[in-house]
Amino acid sequence: ENVMEGLVTVQKMDKGKAYEKSMACLKRVGLEDRVNYYPS
Repeated sequence: ENVMEGLVTVQKMDKGKAYEKSMACLKRVGLEDRVNYYPS
């Protein structure tokens, strides 16, 4: 959700597209397995 926030709020992207783009970014940096973790 934190990764999606800027896409939805600032760029007015719909949540479905923002989720897909966010997951792609997380996968690129090796964090896709931590998608359901809370920030520390």
